[in-house]
Amino acid sequence: DYIWILNNDTVVKKDALTQLVEKAEYYKKANKKVGIIGSKIFYYSDPTKINTVGGIYNKWFGVSKHLGVMEEDKGQYDCEDIVKKIDYISGASMFVSREFIEDVGFMFEDYFLYYEELDWILRGKRKGWQIGYCWDSVVYHKEGAPIGSNIEGKKKSELADYYFFRNRIKFTKKFCPQFLITVYLGFIITVFNRIRRGQFRRLKLIWKVLKS
Repeated sequence: DYIWILNNDTVVKKDALTQLVEKAEYYKKANKKVGIIGSKIFYYSDPTKINTVGGIYNKWFGVSKHLGVMEEDKGQYDCEDIVKKIDYISGASMFVSREFIEDVGFMFEDYFLYYEELDWILRGKRKGWQIGYCWDSVVYHKEGAPIGSNIEGKKKSELADYYFFRNRIKFTKKFCPQFLITVYLGFIITVFNRIRRGQFRRLKLIWKVLKS
């Protein structure tokens, strides 16, 4: 009935899956068409700090941010209203119903890294699917360990940077083409940041994306 998609750099609390199943059944009984449910995710290296409870997407610049990132958990995100504040569920832990997949299809593999979960959720929303949130399902995330996609810019690998640049444009063209101009302008800030960090090789990656 359900598929639990987890990053391979996660560790889960003992009852994390049970809590997700119970939340999914709760939504069903409430007649809510919820296709994907997210967990409350903490940093593996510091289990007292929140990694994310969901993501917020900025259409103007084609970038997203985690809600709750680096905050100490005091129960401030333990409520159903959180789903009204987020645009997507973190790909680190996505509890997906079979009905959602049969209706919407799979995630698109051509993204490879970044934006694939947001694409999936927006495709679902076009068919009336909602997202859900289960704060009692706790997951600890090593935060980008496999491919160097750490949230801190200096620690982000060139591979992660390239796909972030590429998919930022790819996603905007597909869902928000009216914001392409401001997204391209946002790359000026990106170039400045890479120069400031001394990451001059990455300017070639940005140029490669912009001319493609």
